Amino acid sequence: MIQPKVTLATLAALLLSSLPLLAQGPLAVPEDVLMLRLADGSIRWGSIDEHDPEGVRFRLLEHGGAVRVSWSLMDPTQEQELRDRFGYVDVSSEELTIDAERLVLADGGELIGVILSREGDNFLVKSDGNLQAIPKVRVKSISGGVRVAALDVYTREEIYAQERARTPEDSAVAQLELARTCERILDFGHAVEHYRAARALDPDESAQEVDFALERAVVKAAQQEQIDYLRQVDTLRKRQDFDRALALLAEFPTRFQDSPLTLDARKKEEYVLKARDEAVRGLVQSRWHYWLERLARDAAKTLSYDEAVAYAGEQLGQDIRQRVEDDVKKRLTDAVQLEDVERFWATRRKLRYRVASFGLGTWILGEEGAHAGTDTAEVDDKPVVSQKDKERKDLEEKIKRFLENQERTRKARSGADDGEDTQAFWNTFPVNNRAQWIRATYVENSGDVELRGHPTLTNCSSCGGRGAREVILSSGTGGGNPGSDLKKCSVCRGVGVVRRVYYR
Repeated sequence: MIQPKVTLATLAALLLSSLPLLAQGPLAVPEDVLMLRLADGSIRWGSIDEHDPEGVRFRLLEHGGAVRVSWSLMDPTQEQELRDRFGYVDVSSEELTIDAERLVLADGGELIGVILSREGDNFLVKSDGNLQAIPKVRVKSISGGVRVAALDVYTREEIYAQERARTPEDSAVAQLELARTCERILDFGHAVEHYRAARALDPDESAQEVDFALERAVVKAAQQEQIDYLRQVDTLRKRQDFDRALALLAEFPTRFQDSPLTLDARKKEEYVLKARDEAVRGLVQSRWHYWLERLARDAAKTLSYDEAVAYAGEQLGQDIRQRVEDDVKKRLTDAVQLEDVERFWATRRKLRYRVASFGLGTWILGEEGAHAGTDTAEVDDKPVVSQKDKERKDLEEKIKRFLENQERTRKARSGADDGEDTQAFWNTFPVNNRAQWIRATYVENSGDVELRGHPTLTNCSSCGGRGAREVILSSGTGGGNPGSDLKKCSVCRGVGVVRRVYYR
């Protein structure tokens, strides 16, 4: 079979037909013709007119038109070669990491570093290039095996001095390894020095690799100030100082005009914003629960029953939001407003359920309120097979009639009497129990939290869930047979249960 002859012009025309033209220019043969390899395996012939952090403007050899080609569309190997040539280096290269310890402090904070001394009353900890004496009484726990960037603990000068001290001056392999370590601590000036030393000691030792690494290090050394600037942004992000990190990134284009690291700065901004959102979401969730318990307890100390009901239903949720907003602004960022707090709370990670109980104050809800949201109807299908079963059933029916009569009597009383009775109970109700009651009221009625299924009812420990107790009467002095009477349970006040709700 005769194969058709395909000229370079024909091939180029076929390959270029899929790319849109950005501009048309006079047909000319550039002096520096480049074969541009794309990520999909195709190629383009032409030259690079200009470049920036987003990609290149490529002038096609076939007809002189120019197209925009982003870095992501290129073959990864050629992309790296061109980035290195033009100075668009990756400053997020693999940093040197070390093992460190995490110290959890009594105030809820934490410190990550290397413990240099455990003698005496303090831990001597190296962190952020500084030595800190942490009193042992402030440390709740210590966990090891935490991998962190070496520059988060030691200064660049300290690491370089340690590594150079144990590196033989006359070994090309050792010098090459030291140069690589220098790159991993972002010390590109010394990396250039030791790559050159390795090549001078043994020009044949990994010659092509050394030349490529040296060329890359030279480019990065020229950008050392910018790389250190972006490294400072990373440090601030890790410290959760997000506002300062974003401020530095906002100044980057002005301070380093036409920088080849502009794209890296934009990527770091996205990373900082994402890290900030995650930190804010976690803090909102933890502080919301904290302030719910704290504010409920504060209210329980001072408010009457009526005031506590009104506070739990109206003001408590707003106070929680305001306190959480204040905490976020104090600890993380000033950029968060009240509506952001609500948004982050709504998108929180819903993990374990918490419990709030009305306790012995369940009776305040009344019979209907105490059992609301549960199926209290019970069907007794068991046949009466013994005298004991018959007595049990007769007692339950008697208690039921008694409680119904009690309820009718209660409704016949004035509302003022009910209020006085409730307030009298509230006054004797322990503060912790009142706080639980307020929290449970907020949880059930605010709509701010997610409830688990239906409430849990636990039988009163005094009456076993019946709401009344049978009292045996003595015969008295006049003789006669002893009898019995029913009295409303003095613990649950007739409702028979303790109501609990689970939420998250």
